[in-house]
Amino acid sequence: MTVTACWPRLVALNVPGAELGLHLGEHDLAYTPRPDRALLVDRHDQRTRLIVPFTGPGHEIDEER
Repeated sequence: MTVTACWPRLVALNVPGAELGLHLGEHDLAYTPRPDRALLVDRHDQRTRLIVPFTGPGHEIDEER
């Protein structure tokens, strides 16, 4: 499990939604970790979104392979 915090934002990598929800106090967090993806939790705006945190020139994501 990798969780990186930069309050009030949090980036979660490879953390099951149920486990992450326990840390955030959200019991209905529907998130399944995927390769090359992370979940950005913005507690200030009270929203979550899927992001691609590490890409560069020539990087192929799973769907493009």
